[in-house]
Amino acid sequence: MRNGKVVINEKGEAYQFERDTKGNIIKEIGFDETERTYERSLAGLVQRIQ
Repeated sequence: MRNGKVVINEKGEAYQFERDTKGNIIKEIGFDETERTYERSLAGLVQRIQ
């Protein structure tokens, strides 16, 4: 995952997130492997979550 970070919980499960060049989170994958993508406006505000 580019510009990403991973957090591992006590069960060994991973939570991952990816940031854009401005540092905004644009994608995350939860401990349950649910994937969310964030579309942002030019101002960086979340416009849509998929």
